[in-house]
Amino acid sequence: MNRPLRTSLIFFGGLLTIGGILMAAWTGLALLSSHDVRDHRDFALSTGDLIIDTDDAGVTIEPGAAGTISVDSKITHSINGAKPSWSLVGNRLKLRLNCPGFMHVECDGSYRIKVPLGIPLEVSSDSGGISASGLRQNMRFSTDNGHIDVSESTGNLQLSTDNGGITTSRVRADTVVVDTDNGGVRLRLDTAPTRVKVTTDNGGVRVTVPGDENTYRVSAKSGNGGIDNELGDDPRANRSIEIRTDNGGITVDRAPAR
Repeated sequence: MNRPLRTSLIFFGGLLTIGGILMAAWTGLALLSSHDVRDHRDFALSTGDLIIDTDDAGVTIEPGAAGTISVDSKITHSINGAKPSWSLVGNRLKLRLNCPGFMHVECDGSYRIKVPLGIPLEVSSDSGGISASGLRQNMRFSTDNGHIDVSESTGNLQLSTDNGGITTSRVRADTVVVDTDNGGVRLRLDTAPTRVKVTTDNGGVRVTVPGDENTYRVSAKSGNGGIDNELGDDPRANRSIEIRTDNGGITVDRAPAR
């Protein structure tokens, strides 16, 4: 190896070493500086519906007072971390962590939001799970990455996630439409639904309806997985259950009679 080439290799090797040391030091400083910051905001809602739009945070939805949206946040701050923003314009509540696109180590958060009951509710997240409990309204929830869970609630449901499971429990709904690209689906309904539609590319599905005398038109298809349909299929029924999965087992059953 000639001398100029050897000198160049030593030089660039030194630069890489220094860069690695600086990156490690930056990461250490960011981790040492990280801390949770809690905040609270109230917003007056004058419209007859509500859309909640978030970026990179998990969301928990609970029942609140009429005409008011209450938001509690817990956000991890650090060097070059989140720069959160809040705004309500019309019916849209926009919550942003505003994580930097380069060299951020700690940038995450979560929101607990209390919403008025009885109005249509839509929640969308770029990345983060959505959980709702105790609601009384039609709900439309979607996330690009995260689990969706609805419990102890009443209202029609439209639930969608690109990556994550979907569950419901102690829910009263006339219509339930569920879609996930990658994740299992577990639906337990406390009242007989008129229509249930479930689509998943990869994940098992279980739908449990009340242990009463209602019958259903049932269509269940899996590209790769077993099917256990305890309800049978009544072509004359006014109620329907449709399930499609490319990969995963399917179970349709009744809850034990109370």
